[in-house]
Amino acid sequence: MKLEVFLKKYENVSVEKIQKEERINPVVSVCIQTYQQANYIEECLDSVLEQNVDFSYEILIGEDDSNDGTRAICKEYAKRYPDKIRLFLHSRENNIKVAGHPTGKFNFFYNLFHAKGKYIAICEGDDFWDDVNKLQDQYDFMESHPECSMCFTAVKTIKNKQPSKSTVKRPPGAKPNRIYSVRNAIIKAGEFAPTASMFFRQKFLQEVPDWIFYAPVGDMPLTLYLGTKGNFGYLDKASVVRRSMAENSWSATMNYQRRRGIVKELLSTKESFNEYTNYQYNTLVKLEKARIHFNDKKSIVKRAIAQTLLGRKLKEWFDL
Repeated sequence: MKLEVFLKKYENVSVEKIQKEERINPVVSVCIQTYQQANYIEECLDSVLEQNVDFSYEILIGEDDSNDGTRAICKEYAKRYPDKIRLFLHSRENNIKVAGHPTGKFNFFYNLFHAKGKYIAICEGDDFWDDVNKLQDQYDFMESHPECSMCFTAVKTIKNKQPSKSTVKRPPGAKPNRIYSVRNAIIKAGEFAPTASMFFRQKFLQEVPDWIFYAPVGDMPLTLYLGTKGNFGYLDKASVVRRSMAENSWSATMNYQRRRGIVKELLSTKESFNEYTNYQYNTLVKLEKARIHFNDKKSIVKRAIAQTLLGRKLKEWFDL
């Protein structure tokens, strides 16, 4: 699906654009999507604006029609930084629903389709970057690794009600500058590359397959799709911070049944990915289906045994 088709299909109300002063060919486009995040969006924007880089970059903010003051904050930042920020003000009438539930997909892909940089970085409005050299480090890595379609970093997770307590999450088998393949991302793909750490080549977003738009989220199918274009590079440092269960976040507003529904919808997305790749990863997708099946079982013992055996087999087969 190209931009023209995307807009024709989903843009019911024209998006209001507050454009930045024209800058020719930014090297990196930072895409920030926000909705109902007035308590966090300033920290997010400041962390992006404070980056130390030797190249030009633009910031695309997609504001999804919040009513908590987020939109006013975004407008103020766009006014203060007209040389860097492009602000898109969305209407809820353009919201793309999956299985009857609203998503941030229109906002997400609208930003991606309008990015002008050679590379795209993502930071959701309730996350932020904890390293002023994040963009520069990822740019340098990608320039020296043309075989990679994307690179990512570790993530620090903080609990909203206990910000002093944090945990650092790394992918399986993490080590400095490790190269992963899409095979490593299929199992629990939504947890493989944290969204706020993703840095990838914009040229692969000129046209994306339709199955990506039917997933309940944007990051997981995007990761799988990028994996068909090249490998993933990993930088072993926690350059981004993710808030766990922030108010109004995607995860905080769902009950258990909806969460399980999301997991099953993501499995369907992986099956679409499997078909898209002519079933190159059929064994892995079947293993993922088995993992989800056992996670649904009530028996804790059965679940623990299944996860242990599955984990050993995956480690043995795919160096996870």
